[in-house]
Amino acid sequence: MAKRFSATTAAVAGWNLLGREPASVAVWGVVLLVLMIAPLIGLYLPLIGDIARMSELNQSAAAQDPEAFAQVMAMQMRMMAANFGTFVLQVLAQTLVAAAIFRAVLEPQARRGFYLRVGASEGWMLLLTVIFVIGWYIVYFVAVIAGVLVGFLTYFAAGKVAGIAIGILTVIAGLVAIVWALLRLSMAWPMTFAGRRLVLFESWSLTKGSSLRLLGMALLATLLVMALEMVVGLILLIVVGLSLAGSWSELSKIAGPDEFLHRFWPWLVVAAPILGLVQSAVLTLYVAP
Repeated sequence: MAKRFSATTAAVAGWNLLGREPASVAVWGVVLLVLMIAPLIGLYLPLIGDIARMSELNQSAAAQDPEAFAQVMAMQMRMMAANFGTFVLQVLAQTLVAAAIFRAVLEPQARRGFYLRVGASEGWMLLLTVIFVIGWYIVYFVAVIAGVLVGFLTYFAAGKVAGIAIGILTVIAGLVAIVWALLRLSMAWPMTFAGRRLVLFESWSLTKGSSLRLLGMALLATLLVMALEMVVGLILLIVVGLSLAGSWSELSKIAGPDEFLHRFWPWLVVAAPILGLVQSAVLTLYVAP
């Protein structure tokens, strides 16, 4: 039988950790900046011109030209490569930080190196994350396909309105089932970290009878994260809006990524560390509970 816990107490565990380890959270932000955010800027900045050219080609008759089609395909391949690089960097960086957060909560005495390590726990957590990502795409695809098939069958049997309604309800039911399964398996990450081995279905037994409390914890943690993001976003919006007042019309005249970087590199230099710190705080607020 699963040990009962307080959803409210667990949901605010991230805030408690922010107050107890502000320096560690700041260092985790640097890790996210170096391993994820800065490389992402480097990956996507050269694609700004490609995105503009793809829009022009798709909106013109030249898109039917074989040469134009080859250009679009080449640009799409570069974007796919950037997306894959984004996924790899995101998983690596967030796994390292998530393991550090687990260590800060479960092993507070292991503070050396701001709880950051590269070891068996991190390796197994990385494997678990990849398994979950692949599994998520598979079950999501199955849920959508099931909804479409049920909708079509109902459409031919009972009409258009019934088909659309039943199809949507089937997809929603599938997504609810996926969320429930994710809640039941959510303890797999800390269990994998603590056991230094791949742990998956043992989480199902541990969370038996705790689904509603886990859901309440997740919803409350999400509301707290949204509050933080709204405050930070509002502050940044005011600062950026005041700084760029009167110059919005000039943004449309930027010719390419080189000019963009030349004109806005101070903003990138300032914004990237802030983004890393915010991302670190958000990850702490989600992972610590």
